[in-house]
Amino acid sequence: MLAYRRILLRLNVTEGPHVELAEKLKALLMVENATADSQRVDAVIALARQVLKHEWAVTKYGIFAKPIVWLKTSLKQTDRPSLP
Repeated sequence: MLAYRRILLRLNVTEGPHVELAEKLKALLMVENATADSQRVDAVIALARQVLKHEWAVTKYGIFAKPIVWLKTSLKQTDRPSLP
């Protein structure tokens, strides 16, 4: 519960992915079985990685994060060699 609350303190309540992550984390608190639901845990981890990656870009690029990330993504897609 302490880790959950510490994560919530760091999330932005106005950004969609942050809100979605908070909801998925809350759903993980509800224990239904003796074993963890690995699909739900994996979904939370994947979303958390996306949020952290975006926040890292914001830290590096500031207000220019969205255009730079978009540009880098576009360049990666065009740099891939096409299969014959």
